[in-house]
Amino acid sequence: MGFERDADRQKRADRQAAGRALRKAVPRSALAHWRVPDDRPDAVDMIELGHLGRVERLIPVRIGRMCASPYAFLRGNAAIMAEDFSQLPATGL
Repeated sequence: MGFERDADRQKRADRQAAGRALRKAVPRSALAHWRVPDDRPDAVDMIELGHLGRVERLIPVRIGRMCASPYAFLRGNAAIMAEDFSQLPATGL
């Protein structure tokens, strides 16, 4: 177990080289330059869309839980975070 074939080692080296090339094309520092897009959907509208299809009497419970903390808010409505992330530079993986 510890035995690694040359072909496996080469595959790993190829994947690492591909990853390094992608990181050069889209460096992590590029994520620091995000700005709010002019056409960004309204957060309240997105929350209301998240209510569609839910049991009506449980919506206030959901909102109450989302008010507990910023973390709870994002857990309760990951669509807002996903929308913001979709606008970030990406490597294409």
